[in-house]
Amino acid sequence: MTEKPDSDPSQSDHFLLESLVDSIPDPVFWKDRDGRFVGVNSAFAEIVGYPQQDCIGKTDADLWGDEVAKQFVGNEQEVLRTGDPILNQEEELQDKDGRPMWLLVSNMPMRDPQGQLIGTCGITREITEKKLAEIELRESEARIRLLIKHAPDACVTLDCDEGRFIDANPLAEELFKMSREQIVKCHPAELSPPFQPGNVPTPELANEMIEMALSGKRMVFDWVHRDSTGQPIPCEVRLVPLPHGDRRLLQATIADISARKTAEAELTGARDSLREANRELRRARDIAEEASRVKNDFLANVSHEIRTPMNAIIGMTDLVLGTSLDAVQRDYVQTVADSAESLMSLLDQVLDFSRIDSGTLDLDIADLDVREVIGATLRSLSVKAHGRQVELAWHVDALVPRWLAGDAARVRQILMNLVGNGIKFTELGEVFVDVQLDERDATGVKLLFSVRDNGIGISPDKLESIFSAFGQADTSSTRRYGGTGLGLAISARLVHAMDGELWVESSVGEGSAFFFTIYMQPATPQVIHELPDLTHLEVLVADSDAESCRQIADQLKQHGVSCTVFESATSVLKALKESVSRRLPVLICNPEMNGMAGFELIELIRGDEVLSRVPTILLASSMRSEDVQRCKKLGVAAQLFKPVKPNELVNVLSAMTTHEDSAGTPNEEWGSGISKKAFQAGQAMRPLHILLVEDGKANQTMAVGLLTKWGHRVDVAEDGNQAVEAYRKKSFDVILMDVQLPMMDGLEATRRIRELEAESRTRVPIVAMTAHAMEGDRQRCLAAGMDDYVSKPVRKPELYRALGALGDDRSDIANNI
Repeated sequence: MTEKPDSDPSQSDHFLLESLVDSIPDPVFWKDRDGRFVGVNSAFAEIVGYPQQDCIGKTDADLWGDEVAKQFVGNEQEVLRTGDPILNQEEELQDKDGRPMWLLVSNMPMRDPQGQLIGTCGITREITEKKLAEIELRESEARIRLLIKHAPDACVTLDCDEGRFIDANPLAEELFKMSREQIVKCHPAELSPPFQPGNVPTPELANEMIEMALSGKRMVFDWVHRDSTGQPIPCEVRLVPLPHGDRRLLQATIADISARKTAEAELTGARDSLREANRELRRARDIAEEASRVKNDFLANVSHEIRTPMNAIIGMTDLVLGTSLDAVQRDYVQTVADSAESLMSLLDQVLDFSRIDSGTLDLDIADLDVREVIGATLRSLSVKAHGRQVELAWHVDALVPRWLAGDAARVRQILMNLVGNGIKFTELGEVFVDVQLDERDATGVKLLFSVRDNGIGISPDKLESIFSAFGQADTSSTRRYGGTGLGLAISARLVHAMDGELWVESSVGEGSAFFFTIYMQPATPQVIHELPDLTHLEVLVADSDAESCRQIADQLKQHGVSCTVFESATSVLKALKESVSRRLPVLICNPEMNGMAGFELIELIRGDEVLSRVPTILLASSMRSEDVQRCKKLGVAAQLFKPVKPNELVNVLSAMTTHEDSAGTPNEEWGSGISKKAFQAGQAMRPLHILLVEDGKANQTMAVGLLTKWGHRVDVAEDGNQAVEAYRKKSFDVILMDVQLPMMDGLEATRRIRELEAESRTRVPIVAMTAHAMEGDRQRCLAAGMDDYVSKPVRKPELYRALGALGDDRSDIANNI
C-alpha cells in the first residue's frame, strides 16, 4: 500500500497500521470527501477485481458502475452530513463475473487530528451464501405453503417446542369446522378426545408419536380427532419433520377415513357372513358330493344290470341271425336286435350325459381327417336315411385343412346326434352337412359346421328348450318319432368342451339348420400322410343328385383329378363316345337316375365295342342282392355307397390305376367297406382254449355259442374262486373275466392269478368282459392286472379284436369286422 518505511517511528507505526488493515480478511476501504478511494486492502482489491494501486483515485462508479454507485454514495453522503456511522447495511451487486453478490457494509466518518471530517472509511463482509440460503429457505417455505394449501388432505404444522399449531390449510379448516386463526390458537389436545381407541390417554400417545417422528422414524397411524362440535373423526395421520433451523416442527397430514372405517365395518360383517356362507356351501358341497356319489353308484348299478341281460339278448339274436331263417323270422329277430341296440344307445347317452355333467369327460386329442370323419359318420347313418327316403350329402370347403388334431369320436358323436335328428324328423328330403373355415391363427382353426334338413321344423318358442336334457320341441314328437331329447343336450356340452357354441335356426314346416363351432389344433408335424397320385385320371360322374355330384367332384379335384359331372345318362354316353380318341375315363354312375337308369347305361357301354373297356364304379344309396349279381354280370369294378367316404373313393381309384386289368372286373371289397373275407378269416383264427368266467346263464350260453362257432374250446367258471381254482388245474390261452361275480369278484380273482403267475413265471392274457362301463372302470380293470377291456353287451368285432391281439398275431383283421 505504501513504500517501505525508514527509521522514522511515525512512519514505522503507519506501516504497521497499513499492514494490519491489509491482513484483515474482510474488504476495507477509505475515501476522501469527494468519494474517491485513497486506500483499500487486499481483500477489497480481490472482490472488485482490480489491483490495489489501480483502485486509488477511483470512485464507486468507476469500480461498480453507476447503478451500484448510487447505493454506496447515498450512505457515504449521509455519514459526511451527520458525522454518524451507518453500520451493517446490506448491498446487492454483481461480482466481476456478473453473478449476484451481497455485501454487509459499515460506513464510518474519518477525521483528521483536528477532528475535521476528511472522508469516510468502511468495512465490508460478503454475505452471498447466507443470502442465497435465506432466499432458498423462503422459496422452499413458499412452495411448502402452496403444497399444503392445495393438498388433498387436511394439513397442520405443529411447533413441538411451543406445543401449538402454527399453520393450517383450508381442508383442515373444513375438517375441524374451524378457521385457521382458531386452529393456530388451539393446543393439540383440544383437537382430539381425551382417550384414543383402546382407552389410551391421548396426551401420552401423542407425545410418543411426536418423539418417534422427530427421531426420523416414518409415522403413519390411525387417530381419532374431533371437530369444533365435539364430533369424533376417524383419521389417518402422517407425521413428517420440517427442517427449520433450531425449531422442531412437524407437518401433520390428516386424512378423514370415516368412509373407510364404515367400509371396514361392513367388510367385517360381510366377511363374517361369507364365512357362514362358506360353511353352508361346504355343507351343501358335501351333500352334493354324496348325492353325486349315490347317483354315480346308481348309474353304475343300472348300467351293469341293464348291460348284463342286454349282452345275452344282443349276442343270442346275433347268433340266431347267423342261422337259417325265413323272411318273417328274420324280420322279427332283426326287430329285436334293432330294439336292443336302441336301448344300448339310450344307456350310452345317459352315461355320457352323467360324465359331462360331473366334469369327468376328457377329450382324446389325436390327428384326424375331417372329411373322413364326416364321411364315415354319414355312411353309418346311410341305411337309416335310405329307409326314410332321405338323401345324405356333405361338403367341406377347400380352405379347411385336410389334417387337424381333435377328438374324432366326439365330433362324430355330435354329428350322429344332429344328422340322426335330421333323418328322424325328415320325410322324403335331404340332410346336408357343410363345414367352413371360420377363423385361423397360429394355435389352430375354428370350424363352422352346419347340419340342414327340410323336415318338420321347430317353432320359435321351442328353440331354446331343445338343448335342455330330456327336452324336445314337442312332446308328441317323442311318441311319433322316438328319442329322449338327450342327444342335443349332450351335443351342446361336447361343443362347449371344444371351446365352441351350438345354435339352431328353424321354421315350422320348412326344416331346421343346426350350427356349431369347434376349435381344432394343427396336426402333429411328424405325421406324414401320403396321398396316391391320381392326376393322370379323368372321371365322369353321372347322378341326378346335384349335391352328390358336387361332393364327389370336390373330393376328386383335391387330388388333382379331372372331373366332369352329368345329371343324365344320355349326356354321359355322348361324352364317352367323344373321348374314344383319348384314354378312356373312369365312370361313376348312380343306378337310379332320371330318364335312363345307371344299369341301362352300363349295359349300353358294355355292348359298345369301343366303350366296353370303360372302368365303371356304381354309386348307390343301397344295394339289393340282385343288384350285386347284376354288377358282377356287367363287370362293374366297384360299388360305392352314398355318402362316399373320401379315402374309400381314393382307394378304389388308386387300386384301379395300379391294376390296369381290373377295369370291368368286379371286386367286392372296394364297394362294401365291410369285408366278408375278414370275417371268414376271423372264424379261421387259431383255436384257443378259453376260460370264461361268467355267472349269468344267458351270457354263458351266448358267449360259449359265439366262441365255439369260431372254433375255440371253452371252460366256464361261475365265480372268482372257481376261476382261480380252474387256473391252478389247467392251462388256458385266454381268460375272459367278468368283474361283478359272487364269492370273489373278477378284480380280486385277477390279482390272485397274477400272484400265482409270479411263482411259475408264466402269464395268461386276461380280458375284462363286463357290464361295468362307467368312467374309470377300464382303468380299474387294467390296474388289477387285466390286459384288455371289452364292455357288455359284447360286440363281435370288439371281442375278436381282443382275442386276436392276445391270442394271435393277425389282430389287424378284426378292425374290419
